[in-house]
Amino acid sequence: MRWLFFFAYFVTMQQTFSKAEKLTHKKHIDLLFAKNNIENKAKTCYPFRVIFSFGDDCISPFPKVLITVSKRYFKKAVDRNLLKRRTREAYRLNKNAILNKNVSKLAFVYIGKGKEDFLVIQKGLLKALQYISDESPSD
Repeated sequence: MRWLFFFAYFVTMQQTFSKAEKLTHKKHIDLLFAKNNIENKAKTCYPFRVIFSFGDDCISPFPKVLITVSKRYFKKAVDRNLLKRRTREAYRLNKNAILNKNVSKLAFVYIGKGKEDFLVIQKGLLKALQYISDESPSD
């Protein structure tokens, strides 16, 4: 138990976004976006649609995260990458809001029609993280 506390403390001190925190497996992504899965919850916090699920199978105190930007509204890869970079940075700086909340998977789907600046993205992301924190089952 003591090592888990140390690990959580160490991870919170380092504001990183490592590969271990990224949701990459297609099977897990499909499970998160499945319409008939009642374990998944969703919320719209402009400019994001946030889809998340709680689970006890979490080894890490942080969830696996997926960030997507639609090719339909942003044809140029440069614009999509800019928005994903801003979202990753906002998440990296504020991920401590959902530390040890039993969130296993988390997806941020950018639904804004235009390129928002960092402050708007951060505000929406903070609102989403606060909602997830409030929805978390009590420990």
